[in-house]
Amino acid sequence: DYNEVIGLMTSNYPKMENMAHALSATLKMIYDNEIFDISSSGVSRICIDGKDYGVLPGLMLRGLVPALNTTLLKTQPYFSNYIYAVLDEIYTVQVDRSSRFYSEKIKVALFIDELERLCDTKSETRAEKMINQCMGAGRMARLAVIWATQVIGNVNPILTSNTNYLFAFTMKNYDQIKIIEKNFDLPKFLAKDITTLN
Repeated sequence: DYNEVIGLMTSNYPKMENMAHALSATLKMIYDNEIFDISSSGVSRICIDGKDYGVLPGLMLRGLVPALNTTLLKTQPYFSNYIYAVLDEIYTVQVDRSSRFYSEKIKVALFIDELERLCDTKSETRAEKMINQCMGAGRMARLAVIWATQVIGNVNPILTSNTNYLFAFTMKNYDQIKIIEKNFDLPKFLAKDITTLN
């Protein structure tokens, strides 16, 4: 019951009353509109200020931070196309002049874990193309892309060339270190230091 949740939150933390009401209203809207009902044949949309947004941008405008758990999707043949569609929707609202993301200059950060799972070393996937677009035009679209990988050799060099900052942890695989050295113009003495980081 939404009122019970609000009562619990506001009685224990009076300063959270506004947040509790906003969270409750958003959850009620999600439930009422059956946004996550996979039996629905239509595409789920969230209407904010008279404009329809996709689920992720709509939730962001409601003050939520959406996170996608794609563990079960990674092995599916449509995975790259799915990621392309998600990123395309986020990029589009950033550059669409009729969008609140554009008019209010809202900044968005995308975090992509295990980037190598979206990459194909033989040919560029649709997901890679969209990630590259987000990275290349991200500044103008107020869009930051943060990614992580354990196997940098499996990440498309086009993506690493569009990366401004690298944070490395201890690595013992010299082939991977050579890739970092080459793609990020890392001096040899620093490349050697990566093997002894604590």
